[in-house]
Amino acid sequence: METPVRPPTVPHDYLKNLEKLGADAASSDYTIACCGSEFQVHKQVVSLHSEYFARVFKSQYKESSTNRIDLVEDPKAAVESMVQYFYKFDYATAHIETADSIDPDVVLNNLTSSDATPCPDTQLSSDLQSHADIYTLADKYDIPGLKTLAKTKFESLACLLAASAASPSAHLLADFLKVIPFVYTHTAPNEEGLRSSIVKAWRQAPEAISATLGDKRLRELVEKFPELGLDLVKGLLTQADVRALAREDEDRDEYEEDLRERRAAREARRNARAEAIR
Repeated sequence: METPVRPPTVPHDYLKNLEKLGADAASSDYTIACCGSEFQVHKQVVSLHSEYFARVFKSQYKESSTNRIDLVEDPKAAVESMVQYFYKFDYATAHIETADSIDPDVVLNNLTSSDATPCPDTQLSSDLQSHADIYTLADKYDIPGLKTLAKTKFESLACLLAASAASPSAHLLADFLKVIPFVYTHTAPNEEGLRSSIVKAWRQAPEAISATLGDKRLRELVEKFPELGLDLVKGLLTQADVRALAREDEDRDEYEEDLRERRAAREARRNARAEAIR
């Protein structure tokens, strides 16, 4: 299920010529290899997108002298999408499974298993997982435009899938739930990104999602990823809750200020009595 997200506005002629350049392997001057596939690229084009690769091209490392880099730890489908983005300012996802082929019970029962990472040399299993993998790849190789695009696509699709919790389509919801462990395993706590998207999507149907998971699975999920629980608590607060907490803070501040004033008054009286005795 592809998410209809527009790439940045780029002059048509420029984009058309850039795509032609991307297809012209003869003029390429660098190779990005991954899991048996090779992608021919142009260093000048890639450098405009990625500070990481720009530094690699200018370095003294083997990757610079051989004009080749092997991304052995990265999923091939995500690398292919990254190369597409270099020349199209957009990317298409490629996957094997469809939502209908996912067994919801299997997904729910394996949310907290240790096998939450897809094998690098296989295609990604869903569009949502694809966007998540592309996001982490863009973060790793310092490609801000791709990172923003992947987050936008991820969030749009995640909200759509999470909203299906209120409908009979358990397959779509399972697709959303199974990406949560990946996000909380592969993103840093202080880097909101996809984590905020997970919370935003959860807000589409929080009661239905919790009911689908069940108390035991939800507890296990939060115990394994405590930051998820904290993010959900903060993200699911209603505006009324926020106002109530703000009022509590104001009342607490007023109480503490009054307490300080009383203590200061008592101290002043003690000092006055001591002075009178002298």
